[in-house]
Amino acid sequence: MTTISLLHPSRSRSFRAFEAYQQWMQNASGKYPIEHVLSVDSDDIELQNYRQLFHKSTFVVGANHNLVEATNVGAKETTGDIIVLLSDDFECYKNWDIDIVNAFVGHPCSVLKTYDNAQR
Repeated sequence: MTTISLLHPSRSRSFRAFEAYQQWMQNASGKYPIEHVLSVDSDDIELQNYRQLFHKSTFVVGANHNLVEATNVGAKETTGDIIVLLSDDFECYKNWDIDIVNAFVGHPCSVLKTYDNAQR
């Protein structure tokens, strides 16, 4: 069974991060196990809010200086076969997980770039 890790670095937007998390979990098909790994900075003023909101997630706190460091620290804690990089303002559609898993069939060790309406 394929498992998915939602890797979610965030800073100072605990409530927006939680809304994004909820949307991604609610729009998943339920067909694949999904873990959520939240990576936050040790000096974040909303650290306590994150702790209260994300009690079901793998919670990672690092002495990060930027998004890349927070992503890398969080990635070390993922256990899924597929890692999906999530941001506080990323949205998804119903059954997004099925499409992602299907994109990797026959292509192990791949990267899937999606269009985000900003970068090409």
